[in-house]
Amino acid sequence: MYHFEYPITRPYPFKWFTPVAIIGCVILTAVFSLVNLTSNGFDLKPLYTTDVNGTEAAANARSFNKPPFNWQGDMDVECQPYLLTVGDSFFTSNHGFRYKVKSIELPTRDAESPDIQVTMEAEYEGETEPVYDYVMDSNHKTRASVWWGTRLSNAYFIGILSAASQVPGVDVLGETYLNRARLNFDRNLSKTDIRSENFFDLGWTFQFENSYLQTLWMDLPYDTTPYNSDFWGSPTLTESLHYSKIMHSLFALDLGNCELPNLLLDEDGLRYAIMDPQNTNRFPGALLNNFTEPVQLDNGRFTKLPKPNEAGIDTNVPLNESYGTIQPLMGPLSCNKATIAAQYLCSVPKQKSVGVMLLAIILADLVFLQAAWKLLQWFADSRMANKPQMKFCEGCLEAQGGNAGGFELENQPRGRQQAGSSLRPNDRYVRLHSRE
Repeated sequence: MYHFEYPITRPYPFKWFTPVAIIGCVILTAVFSLVNLTSNGFDLKPLYTTDVNGTEAAANARSFNKPPFNWQGDMDVECQPYLLTVGDSFFTSNHGFRYKVKSIELPTRDAESPDIQVTMEAEYEGETEPVYDYVMDSNHKTRASVWWGTRLSNAYFIGILSAASQVPGVDVLGETYLNRARLNFDRNLSKTDIRSENFFDLGWTFQFENSYLQTLWMDLPYDTTPYNSDFWGSPTLTESLHYSKIMHSLFALDLGNCELPNLLLDEDGLRYAIMDPQNTNRFPGALLNNFTEPVQLDNGRFTKLPKPNEAGIDTNVPLNESYGTIQPLMGPLSCNKATIAAQYLCSVPKQKSVGVMLLAIILADLVFLQAAWKLLQWFADSRMANKPQMKFCEGCLEAQGGNAGGFELENQPRGRQQAGSSLRPNDRYVRLHSRE
């Protein structure tokens, strides 16, 4: 017939065991509770957001999402990617220009390769009016760098048109006048100083009224040094170079590429963007700074900037005075990382209800504490393994009719068994001798 059993226990003979067990239990309970906080106190919940970077940064910055609390690594925020195909248009999360995907190329022809080249074009054609809605957000307090970039780009774009309109008659198969031009500024990756004239590789083509074309690569009978020279196309090219630097800075801001050379992120760069000290077009009395009447060529459009006003009424400030007048009214110059502006589905850790969270943490703590207790018992038992005097109990002695204090212990070899003993022949046991 089956019968129930119970273990026989006795206190550990070590003085250190009880305080170690109690203090260790308190310390381990606190440690295990903190470790189990993330894995058992939170669930991943779906969340739609337009700010992926902000959502991930805010969630991952919380202490319970960092080691050792997030020891399983399963509480990190994860967001689904936004899929783009050729022809799709989008804004970035910095709410600047609209972009369109022109091509997607795998240079290695390996679909698993991360090296993918995406070509985009910005839908921007220049603005000749004091209108800045080609970017979605240019608030002068919160997006000061973009505010400066849009106002300066308008001024210098109109400056290009003004300089081109003042190109004198050119002797090309007879005297003729400039009809149209194509100017290409390609980034020179070997140059990192955005103030350098070589920051861009220049290519130009001029077309005249008599349909004659001149290009940069033609052998012409006169000097064609492009910038700040006596070449008849120099004023237009000089103004275009500065405009390209401003637009390069503005696009870098909108795309969130804060590591690229940029004129709109520090005070010295901003002063240069407002007025290049080497730009001969802007010298006193020069081509774009020799007007005695404000109506001449409507020069206020390329020699002045609008002053932001809280009431919505703008006043114009000359370029050379704009930094000192406008900058105190502005917010800080800044650049923010960008993603494609869209609704992203993210998994974000959310705290469970207090009752459920506490119950889950307590249950997890009990599992760890039980494991720690078994380890402590194993260590203590191993200390007593070679001490035979620790292998008896007072109840056993009393059951034999003796006194625990009146017996001495002796090892009994295996294989021997005295009459009346309940031990098996092959068991190692302790023989008791009376002192009486």
